[in-house]
Amino acid sequence: MYDYEMRSPWESYWLDIEKVELPMGLTSIGKWTFNGCQIKEIEIPSSVTKIKSGAFCGCRSLTSLFVPSSVTSIGCQAFQFVPNIEYSGTVNIFSYCDPFLGSYSFDNGKGFRPRCVNGYVEGYLVYSDESKRRIVACSAAATGIISIPESVQIIDEEAFQYCTKITSIIVPNSVRKIGRWAFSFIANIIYNGKLDTGYVRSHNGYVEGCLVYEDETKTKLLACADVADTINIPMGVMEINEYVFYRCFHLKSVTIPPSVTKIGECAFSQCFKLDTIRIPDSVQEIEKSCFMDSQTIFYSGSATGSPWGAKCVIKN
Repeated sequence: MYDYEMRSPWESYWLDIEKVELPMGLTSIGKWTFNGCQIKEIEIPSSVTKIKSGAFCGCRSLTSLFVPSSVTSIGCQAFQFVPNIEYSGTVNIFSYCDPFLGSYSFDNGKGFRPRCVNGYVEGYLVYSDESKRRIVACSAAATGIISIPESVQIIDEEAFQYCTKITSIIVPNSVRKIGRWAFSFIANIIYNGKLDTGYVRSHNGYVEGCLVYEDETKTKLLACADVADTINIPMGVMEINEYVFYRCFHLKSVTIPPSVTKIGECAFSQCFKLDTIRIPDSVQEIEKSCFMDSQTIFYSGSATGSPWGAKCVIKN
C-alpha cells in the first residue's frame, strides 16, 4: 500500500468508512493509511508483515484490532488511540512516541509507551485486567453519559481523548490517579474529588443539550459534544471559548448570535464538514487559528488577523 503524509485521499470520508476488507497477499500497510478513520471492522490478512507509522492512528471506533503474528515490523504511532490490540507476535506494540524522551527506535521499547495490549473489554471501556481497577482506553463509539465504576482507581493518560460523542463522564472518588490528557475534548466532567482531571475542556460546567456553559447565565460557551450536525448558539452568549468546536466532525452548520463579542483560539478548527461560517459584526476579537480548515468565512467586523486559518474571508 502507498505511504501518505498524515492525510490520505479518503480523508473527507473519515466518518463514513466503517468496514474495510484487505486482500490476502497484501504485505504492507502504508504510513497514515487509515489515520483518523472511524472504522468499526477490519481484518488484517496473515500475509501482512509490515505496518508502517500512523497506519491506524486515531481509529478509536475499533473496539479491538487483531494483528496477526506474521507482522514483524510496526512503525511509531501505528495504533495511537486504538483502544485494544490483540497480538501474539514477537514485536513490542507501542502506540506512539513520547516526545519528551526523544527516541524513535524500538530498542528495548525506549521512547515508546504501550497503549493497551490484550486488555479486558467491557462495553466501551478497556481495562488493564478483569479487576477493573485501571482504565486504559475508551472506544470513540461511546456516546451519552459514561459512569466509571467504583472499582476504578487509575485512569491512564489519553484514555478518553477524542471520545467527543460523550456528553458527560461521571468520575467516582475511588479514582486516585488520572493521567494527562485523560479527558481532553470531552464536553463535561462530573467529579468532586481533589485530583487534577488532566487538561479537560470543562469541569462541572452547566450542560444544556450538547453545549456546555461556564454557568447558568450562559454567557460563556466552554465546549460542545460532537453529536449534532446543526448548532444554534443561543442569544446571550458573549464569548465562545478556545477549542469549543475543535474537531466536531459532524458539524455542518452553526448560527452565531449578535451577542457574541469574542471567539477563542481554534474554536472552530478542523470542523471539516463546516464549509461556511457567518460571523456577526458584534465580534470584536477573533484569536489565531480559529477557523483552521474552514472553507469560507463571512465577516465584516473590525477584528484583526484575518483569515484566522480559513481559506477566505468575504465581507457580509
